[in-house]
Amino acid sequence: MNATSRASDPNTPRIVGICVSHLDREVSLFKKFIEVSESIQNLVGIHSETPAPAIEKLTQSLKAEADSVSASRAKLQTDLANCLGLRNSQVSVKKLIDSLDGELAQMIAERRAQLLDMESQIRQMNRTNTLILQQSLDLYERIVVGLTGQEISAPTYSASGQLGTADGANLLQTDC
Repeated sequence: MNATSRASDPNTPRIVGICVSHLDREVSLFKKFIEVSESIQNLVGIHSETPAPAIEKLTQSLKAEADSVSASRAKLQTDLANCLGLRNSQVSVKKLIDSLDGELAQMIAERRAQLLDMESQIRQMNRTNTLILQQSLDLYERIVVGLTGQEISAPTYSASGQLGTADGANLLQTDC
């Protein structure tokens, strides 16, 4: 890699290499997250080619990988702080880019831009998924109310401590 660094620490090129690898790992994780989010949208929507248990397994795998990436990011942040002569709370990929010249700065800047774009896409998908799920829950509740005449609600306790039901007793549960 041909590049120069304005950072004075001799470990900077090694740490930058670790940073590039870490950012590539985050890009890969974001791509997987987007794929799972799309599968969830399909599952909640009209149809899905991926069954729910498979999506749950993918989601659990993503969580484990995200936890690992998070731990790796914390170590990387400490290493970068040492190289750049900053406190951990001051370290950012942008500051790293600003401290580098040439190919290394460009490589990291490209990955940063890719991650920011993917983060935006994931946030939009999350908003969409939230709306889809809320609409599904609202529809389900209207169907239950229509069929039973009673709204779905958490159990309540009377003043005497007895478990009761919400107002508007269920006609199906009433003894006639």
